[in-house]
This record gives sequence, C-alpha cells and structure tokens, in this order.
Amino acid sequence: MSELLVKLVNLFKSAVLKVRNIKDIKRLLKWAVGISMILIWYFKFKTRPHDNIVTLPDWHPLFGHFVTITSHFEDVIQYTYELVKRADFPKCGAMSGYRRLYGVMILDPEIAKYVFDTKFESFKKGDRIQMELEEMLGDGIFTSDPPTWKFHRKIASRMFSMRNLKSYMFECTVEH
Repeated sequence: MSELLVKLVNLFKSAVLKVRNIKDIKRLLKWAVGISMILIWYFKFKTRPHDNIVTLPDWHPLFGHFVTITSHFEDVIQYTYELVKRADFPKCGAMSGYRRLYGVMILDPEIAKYVFDTKFESFKKGDRIQMELEEMLGDGIFTSDPPTWKFHRKIASRMFSMRNLKSYMFECTVEH
C-alpha cells in the first residue's frame, strides 16, 4: 500500500506544479478531496482475512465475501458448500462482510461440541449481535448470552416436552 501512497503523493505534487489559474485550483481541490475520501474509506472499512481462521475462497480486500454472497443469493447454501469444498473442508471457516465483521462456520463436530457444550459459557454473542437482532427476535433465547439463555432454555424446554407434543403431533398427522 505504501507504493500506491507514494505514487499518489507524486501525482499530487505534479498536479500542484501545473496550477495556473483559479479553475485549476478548484479542480485540484476536488481531486484532493476525492482521493482523501477514498483513502479514508479504504483504511477504515477494508476487510482483512481472519487472523486465526481459514478465510474461504473468493474473498475480496474491499468487500470481503459480500459481493459474491449477494450475487449467489438464490443458491447461497450450495455456494457456501462449494467455497468450503474449494478450501479443502477446514475445521473452521471465516467469511467476512464489507467491514471487519466475520461469520465463522464451525465444520468439525468436536469443535462444535466444545463451543456449544463443553465451554458454552465462554462463547458469547456479544452486544453487537444482541443490538442488531433485538428488534426482530427480541431479548429471548436466540439473542441472549449464557445466564439469560439458560433461563429462557429452561422455560422453552417445558413447551417442547414429549408429553405436550404427543397429542399435537397426532392431531397434525390425522389432519394432513
């Protein structure tokens, strides 16, 4: 990136030397503001491969996987499978959006057991996930972290007991 920055500075210097009137100054200022905005956007929002987890193929430095996922929106599950297959089925895979946000896919049953059973208390959704999903899902089992999650899970487990579902499943089977 530093080579690009040096080229831009040299280009700016040569443009400054060619200024002859007020119109040139206005054009130079517009150019400088435009390049500054692009550089600020690049440094602030560009994506990076995940530090510890394999980043799946088709990753773009500016947009991450955002463009490819949206272009395969109709068959996103199949496309994600193809990405994992091209990465030789890693134990974990990371996909990124257009900022430094990652979606991590756990593809190994041992790691899934570790995350969701053995060390469940250590893996939290965090404030960002709760804030983004609260309007759609509320503050329930899907958005809460371990202590609150445990409370919601205990209440929900009673609704899905075999005794409660047995008669309902029979009625559904008879109707359909």
